[in-house]
Amino acid sequence: MLREGKLQFTLSALFLILLLSLPAAGQGEPGDTEPTEPLPEPADLSVPNDLVREQKYEEAERALAALQQDHPDDPRLLLMRGEVLLAIGRAEQALELLQQTAAVDPERPRLHFQLGTARAATGDRAGALQAFARELELNDDVQVKGMVHLNRSLLFQQDGKWDDAVSELERVLELEPERVQIFGDLASLQLQAGKADAAAETLERARAAGFESSPHQYSLGARLYRDGRYEPAVEAFRKALEIEPTMASAERSLAAALEKLGRDDEAIQHLRRYLELVPDAWDADTVRKQLEANEGR
Repeated sequence: MLREGKLQFTLSALFLILLLSLPAAGQGEPGDTEPTEPLPEPADLSVPNDLVREQKYEEAERALAALQQDHPDDPRLLLMRGEVLLAIGRAEQALELLQQTAAVDPERPRLHFQLGTARAATGDRAGALQAFARELELNDDVQVKGMVHLNRSLLFQQDGKWDDAVSELERVLELEPERVQIFGDLASLQLQAGKADAAAETLERARAAGFESSPHQYSLGARLYRDGRYEPAVEAFRKALEIEPTMASAERSLAAALEKLGRDDEAIQHLRRYLELVPDAWDADTVRKQLEANEGR
């Protein structure tokens, strides 16, 4: 009996912009413009910036809260504090700070990304999608745009909107073609939507781009087998074994698909290999009896 493969996703949670992977909120940022009128003296964010670099987020939050008393409307400070609050899991308080930032400086880079993250964390998926879309309009940074599309894909997945989720991952690949691992998540989404042929095409694209995954090929084979498409299932299981020759589940499933096609002699070979790989398998006794029956013919 075929044991179905669990769909292989590498994406599991919304991305936060790592505070140190991009210019910190307290430093100069692409897109900053000269003020048209004098502004209050900006807050000195050097201390919280240092604390963030050391990943001392709780201490950074206390430092930012103290600074905010004297600089209540500094958008750099508000954004940075919102980011820190997100990093320590205080999403509702972060959302309040980020909304305050938007009232002061609505086009600040990264703001709507963090707003989207905070809205998603507080259960407002529609608001999160809208905020992420706004970040795409305002921010030209490829890294940020890629993370936006990843987050939007995850939100669409949560609503079971597989086609929309797939489209977002395709945009990531357009922006960052070197992120070949995204092909695996794309194929998994297509399988989730019941589109095995699209998943097979995606995995071929992945192979051409240098990404191969035995678990994803196995998941494809399991889906095809479940759909009664045994010939292409055989090919998918064979590809899984080409990538990972010791993948016992693929040997067992390949045997099952071959049996469905009446190719019993080939199936027996793979059952033997299966027991070589996992002699104490959950179905080892059943497989041994099957092999013994075949030898007694």
